[in-house]
Amino acid sequence: MTVREVVAESGGLALVELVDGDLEHLAADKAGPFDVDEDPRPPLHEPWVHRLGVVLDGELVGTVSWHATGYGHSFPNTAWNVGIGLVSAARGKGTGVRAMRLLAQFLFATTEVDRIEAQTGVDNTPAQWALAKAGFQAEGKLRGAQQRDGQRRDMIQFGMLRTDLDAPPAGGPRDIVIERDGVGLAAPVPGERERFFTEAGGDFEVDRDERPSIAGPVRTFLLSILDTDSGELLGGVSWHAVDYGGTLGCQAWNIGIGLVPAARGRGVGTLAQRLLVEHLFATTEVDRVEAGTDVENVGEQRALEKAGFRREGVLRGTQLRGGIRHNLVHYGILRSDLDPGEGPRKTFAEGAGVVLAESRAEERQQVFAAGGPFDTDPDPRPRAGNAPEVHRASVLEAGTGRLLGTTDWHVVGYGDSRACAAWNFGISLLPEVRGRGIGTIAQRLLAEHLFATTDLDRVEAGTDVDNLAERRALEKAGFRQDGVIRGAQLRGGRRTDMVIYGRLRGDLEPPAGPRRTLAERGGVALADLLPADREQVMAVGEDEFDVDEDRRPRQAPAPIVYRAAIVDAGSGELLGATSWHAVDYGPTLGCSAWNLGIVVLPSARGRGVGTIAQRLLADHLFATTELDRVEAGTDVDNIAERRALVKAGFIEDGTIRGAQLRGGERRDLVFYARLRTDR
Repeated sequence: MTVREVVAESGGLALVELVDGDLEHLAADKAGPFDVDEDPRPPLHEPWVHRLGVVLDGELVGTVSWHATGYGHSFPNTAWNVGIGLVSAARGKGTGVRAMRLLAQFLFATTEVDRIEAQTGVDNTPAQWALAKAGFQAEGKLRGAQQRDGQRRDMIQFGMLRTDLDAPPAGGPRDIVIERDGVGLAAPVPGERERFFTEAGGDFEVDRDERPSIAGPVRTFLLSILDTDSGELLGGVSWHAVDYGGTLGCQAWNIGIGLVPAARGRGVGTLAQRLLVEHLFATTEVDRVEAGTDVENVGEQRALEKAGFRREGVLRGTQLRGGIRHNLVHYGILRSDLDPGEGPRKTFAEGAGVVLAESRAEERQQVFAAGGPFDTDPDPRPRAGNAPEVHRASVLEAGTGRLLGTTDWHVVGYGDSRACAAWNFGISLLPEVRGRGIGTIAQRLLAEHLFATTDLDRVEAGTDVDNLAERRALEKAGFRQDGVIRGAQLRGGRRTDMVIYGRLRGDLEPPAGPRRTLAERGGVALADLLPADREQVMAVGEDEFDVDEDRRPRQAPAPIVYRAAIVDAGSGELLGATSWHAVDYGPTLGCSAWNLGIVVLPSARGRGVGTIAQRLLADHLFATTELDRVEAGTDVDNIAERRALVKAGFIEDGTIRGAQLRGGERRDLVFYARLRTDR
């Protein structure tokens, strides 16, 4: 057994002098994801590094190190910069917290240096948590401090002062920031932070996870909860900022609480959280405080409601506990909830006889009570879905102010930066005003309002795959179909798909130059489809071969549809539009085919445009994709389209009997196809 000199020890963990072979032994289990890139160039500065081994229950599991760094020319400006490395088997067990705490105590006890600091990557969440639990405080971000995987990486700076470990004199006064009914919130003193982290856990603690959080680091504030009569520690409250936009007005405080076992069930949680809300509203300009708790943590849910929070929704599968994804109930309280008041009604946008104005509670209730054919099934369980900050507007008739419906919008994120955020909105109209184009106008107004008043570049909306009226309204409002979210909602006892539509800021602007041409022949070109093109084609309305509208749910998911404009190659005049989507005749790519469709504007019909466009599209798909079959179907009575397909090189495959419903009758569909090998 190797004998090493023990330098410091606490509860089975020791810092020891290293012996020959220790570093080589540890090097065999290299830490991985946060190692910096190797660099053959010599360092500009080589500090004198001290190292000790970390021994847990007699086994060497890692090392701690420290070196001096200076913030001035004199000794009082010196700090110890510390680091740690553990073998993989020792990670995620609290060993790093204990080792860093023990090292800090050792350095303050054996040297006169008054500051200890450490840095870790912004994406190394486990290390950030370990430093915070060890008593270090986050102090800021060091931009581009390291190079890892070929990229400059930011680091978070943590620091601990000697005074952070020095408790106030016994019986000395505490800095109570707010108190009521025998409960107070106070700045934590040494030992309380550590006790808070070790004792305030419980049945709803999440599983440990070594992987870095993609949300990035947050600065967390902490206050102790005290019995103001006895000074007894009851627990702690914490809070950090969350962002729903780029300004202070879009920020909120997210709070958390942990009580020591002896303080639970006494109403302490309710009072402490109410005190924290009042303290944050009194001392900061943030207008919203929010909190989340496990859907099964009924005690904390009641405490939040008693503290004045309102339940806002359920965040599905947000936490991992016991190896199972658990839902989180989301609560919020606004500054106005503590001091309600009504201001003048605000108008957001107006056009084409429709006004979007500040929503009133009774209007939302009226629209909600009206319901609709695509309402999801009632469910006594917590509502599934995200619970962000939601903005709302009423849809009103201009002039009269008559209520037509309501719309709402909230931020969704597709990455860590603001550039990856989008507005997601929904709309509900009263039954008596549906089918009059109001949805199209309102959704266009809302999109233009959001682009004009915010810096987000994407607006999106989702609707049931069978909600053809809303899908048409979105397309007429300039939105493009992006994809299908399978089984997103429960309706009629069945999982139903949602179609997602998106509109980009650039869609409102004409292209900077000539639009991109996909293919061209005989004076006809296939080109990028612009929102205005889509609206012009949609405005053509129904023709004699349109199928009957049917609100019943589809039995097959809606496909992802691609579209192109048909234009005059010389003048750029819009002649129509074509679309295509994949169909499968087996489980492999070799069994897939492209199914195409076409709409030619009335002014362009009878000129051979359909023939040229469909031949162009087939040639383009063969040239740019690996699929070997392009097909199209048309009503058996649509003689013009059948001739156009034959002239475009398609061969009749057969008739699909009763494939469509038109005029209340089952109609046959004739199928045509071109294979890559056809000449």
